[in-house]
Amino acid sequence: MKKGLIFGIIALVVVAIGVLVVIRVIQKGEQEEQITEEIPSVLAVKAMRVDVERTLVFYGTLEPKNMVFVFPDAPGKVVRFYVTEGSGVAKGTLVAEVDRDVAGMDFQLLPVKSPTWGVVASIMVDPGMSVAPQTSIASIYTVNDLILPLSVGEKDFPLVSKGQEVKAEFDSFPDEVFTGNVTKIYPTLNPLSHTVRVDVRLDDPDRKLRSGMFGRLEVNVGSFYDLLVVPKEALIVEGEETFVKVVQDGIYKEVPVAVGESFDAKVEIVSGLMEGQLVVIRSAEGLEPGTEVMVQEREWDK
Repeated sequence: MKKGLIFGIIALVVVAIGVLVVIRVIQKGEQEEQITEEIPSVLAVKAMRVDVERTLVFYGTLEPKNMVFVFPDAPGKVVRFYVTEGSGVAKGTLVAEVDRDVAGMDFQLLPVKSPTWGVVASIMVDPGMSVAPQTSIASIYTVNDLILPLSVGEKDFPLVSKGQEVKAEFDSFPDEVFTGNVTKIYPTLNPLSHTVRVDVRLDDPDRKLRSGMFGRLEVNVGSFYDLLVVPKEALIVEGEETFVKVVQDGIYKEVPVAVGESFDAKVEIVSGLMEGQLVVIRSAEGLEPGTEVMVQEREWDK
């Protein structure tokens, strides 16, 4: 009887201790949760050193550098065309026939042939129209003579030079990148737009490109090495001052910086930061310097 009573008392003590432990754990968790809720969170990345290629982006429409016009050898009326706009032609391809219908004379239909190979850019008369040897009935451009003219701003045109390599993409060929070179830089600026015309010729050995295609083009204007950079979104400009927000030893701070070159979403930091410092890109509204914060670190490639 006494043994049973003792075991019962021990069991009650164990249960009581267990209950106290559970209560303590719950209280501790609630305290930690409360502390966590009181500490604001910021999103940050590390300032890092990178090698960067600077590119300028332009948009333009392909156009022929040279156009060849097709003329009949004698006057008459156009009977029919054997090509359409966009047709590929070789030298000697039959373009049209002209009826030299002269009273009292019997002529065979006069063939009008392409003087070169290329693509028919336009049909310039309709069947039935009267033409003369000086009447252009069609125009043809050679595919290899296609150029992509660009309008380069006054600020950027000193960075562009003849022979520079370019890359171009077209909606007609979404998975293909065409390369080429700057072939001509015009000597004067447009006084209205303050831009300079620059001509680019693209490599197109398979002759896929056509006049009128709209493309996006990138020009590499220089490489920069071992630059300390941060995301542009981290910069804060107030008047003549530029600064970034950093986290050091868990404390939120504002640091003045000097910036250098800009590269798309990145900007060079010339002074004010060190490699590896946590730079805030998003924080709670009204967060004051000196506040203790929790950091959610984001990788640059995300």
